[in-house]
Amino acid sequence: MRGVADRPVRRAPAPVVALGLVVVLVVAALGCGTGGERAEPSDAPFAAVSVGSAHSCGLRTDGTVACWGLDDEGQASAPGGRFAAVSAGVGLSCGLGIDGSVACWGRSGSGRAAAPEGEFGAVSVGEFYACGLRTGGTITCWGSNRVGQAVAPGGSFSAVSAGRWHGCGLRIDATVACWGWNEHGQADAPGGAFVAVSAGYSHSCGLRDGGGVVCWGGDHFGQAAAPVDRFVAVSAGESQSCGLREGGAIICWGLSISTGGSRRTAPPGGEFGSVSVGGRHACGLRVDGVVVCWGWEDSPQADPPGGEFSVVQARWDHACGQRSGGGVVCWGRSEYEYLRGVPRVLPSEPVDVGVDHECRLTPVGFVVCSRAWLDYGQSDAPEGVFTSVSVGVQHTCGLRVDGRAVCWGRNEDGRADAPGGSFAAVSAGGDHSCGLRADGGVVCWGSDEDGQADAPGGGFVSVSVGVGFSCGLRVDATIACWGGDDEFVEAPDGVRWV
Repeated sequence: MRGVADRPVRRAPAPVVALGLVVVLVVAALGCGTGGERAEPSDAPFAAVSVGSAHSCGLRTDGTVACWGLDDEGQASAPGGRFAAVSAGVGLSCGLGIDGSVACWGRSGSGRAAAPEGEFGAVSVGEFYACGLRTGGTITCWGSNRVGQAVAPGGSFSAVSAGRWHGCGLRIDATVACWGWNEHGQADAPGGAFVAVSAGYSHSCGLRDGGGVVCWGGDHFGQAAAPVDRFVAVSAGESQSCGLREGGAIICWGLSISTGGSRRTAPPGGEFGSVSVGGRHACGLRVDGVVVCWGWEDSPQADPPGGEFSVVQARWDHACGQRSGGGVVCWGRSEYEYLRGVPRVLPSEPVDVGVDHECRLTPVGFVVCSRAWLDYGQSDAPEGVFTSVSVGVQHTCGLRVDGRAVCWGRNEDGRADAPGGSFAAVSAGGDHSCGLRADGGVVCWGSDEDGQADAPGGGFVSVSVGVGFSCGLRVDATIACWGGDDEFVEAPDGVRWV
C-alpha cells in the first residue's frame, strides 16, 4: 500500500499531484512552531489533504492539522501547532512545521513515532516509516527498517519519495538513488538524468528532462511499461502508473487500463492539471476544476462527486478532493466507512490486496497470489475453482463454486479455520474472518479479543471485515458493526463522505 513527494516540474502547466502511497503537499501557513499536544478543533478551511492507507490528514489554512479514520496506532491523533505540510502513510503520519521541524504521530516500526531533530524541507511517509529531506540536502529516514527502507544513502538530494517499503531520492546532479525492499528491482534505479521520481508499491518511475518516463521494478500488470511520449509529471501507484502530458492529457498503464474484465480501457480525453493514482483507479483534475476518475467500473472510488476542486488524491479504495472553497470531500469504499455512515456493498472483483500480498482470480476461477514478505502461507492458494477471494493481513479466504469457504495462511487464533456449510460471501480481515450464509446469517471465526467475531443475529446482504471490527449491511439497508470501535477518530467538520 503505498508514498511520494516529487519535485515540481518546471514545465508543468498546473500544480501536479503524484500519488503512490502517500503525498506531501506544501502550502504557506501562518504561525510558528509545532506542538506535541493534540490539536484543538478548528473551523478554518483546508488547504491540503494527504490520503493514507486507512486514515487521512488535512492541513487547514491556519496551519493546523486534522486527521480522521483508523487510529489504532494514534496515526489520526494529530498534535497541535502550525504546519506547512502533512503526509499520511500506513499507521503513521508526519507534519512539516513552519519552522522546518518534523512531528510524527502513530507508530513507526516496533515503537512509537519519533521524528529526528533538525530542519527539513520535505517529508514523505511510507508503511510505518518516513523519510525527510533536510534543508542541507541530505535524507534522513526513521521507523521500520525490516528491509533497509530507513537507511537512505549519503549525498545531497533535491527530492525524496517514500514508497511502501522502499524509497527513492533525486540527487542534485539529477541522478536517482533508491534503497530498501528490492525483490522486484524497484530500488535498482537506472542511470541518467531525471527531474522527478515517484516510488510506488513494488515499482518506481522517473521523469527524464526531455519528458520521457522510465519505470523499473514489478511489472505484473504492466505498471512499469511506460509508453514513449512526452510528459511533465508521473505518478507510480500500486499496480499502475499515470503520466501527465504537456498538453494536459493523461496516459496510464498497468492494471486499471488493461483490456478485458470490468476495467475501462483508457483515461478520458481532455485537458488536465494533475493526476493521482490509487490502487485500481486513477483520478485527474481538469483545468476547469472538475475531477474525473477511471479504473474498475464497479468500484465507487471511480465515481467522484460533481463540483469544482483544486486538489485530488487517489488511494487504493477511495479518493479525496479539496474543494476550491477549502472543504474536503471523499468518496469510494474503505474498511472504515461505517464511521461516516456510508453503506458498503462489496462487488465481486478479481483482484484483492492486503498488507504484504495480493491475490488474483483468473478467468477460469483459479486463485493466484503474489509472494508475501512475511510468509505464513497466505500466498499458497489451494487448488480448485473459486468464485471470489478475500485477502486479509496475513491470511486469505476464498469461496469455492459449491459455496464452501476455504482459508489459508496464519492461523494461531483460528482465523483460517473456516466452518463448514455453504456461504454466499467471505471476508478476511486482520486476525478474524466472517462469512455470509445463503440465508443471510453471518458467521465469524478467529480472534474475538474485541468482539469482532461475535456477529449479531438477523438477516444481512453483505459483510465486511477490518482489523478488530466487522460491519454488515442488513436487509433493511441499515448497518450493524461489532468489535472494537474505540480506535477510530471521526472525520472533522469540513470533511464529508458520499
